[in-house]
Amino acid sequence: DLYNKKIDILRGAVYFKKIDEDNMLMKSEVNDYINSLLKVNGGRSDIAIIPELQGDYLLKKNRLELKKSPFKIEGNLSFIAVSKKSKIRNKIIEKIEKELESIMNSKKYEDIMKKYGKE
Repeated sequence: DLYNKKIDILRGAVYFKKIDEDNMLMKSEVNDYINSLLKVNGGRSDIAIIPELQGDYLLKKNRLELKKSPFKIEGNLSFIAVSKKSKIRNKIIEKIEKELESIMNSKKYEDIMKKYGKE
């Protein structure tokens, strides 16, 4: 279904083999996700491939009324990086760990895992 569609992908990002290696797909690299959404909103692209939560945030923040596809692609695990030079590094890491632990101990975690088929 992606053939003959203009697909925006983030410059330098790795998705999965079908997207990354299929030269028949009309892929256009963008520097950031908001530009991708703006291109789709303006009719200059058909599809923007964006991590779901980031896409949800950008759609809401920028008041874009685009339809999110129910189709999900398998992605690589993400990570959070904090600079060793950050003056508030320990405080940030402690807060992130505390929030992640809270999520893992709640029903939210189960809901997230079910949504992405990781039961």
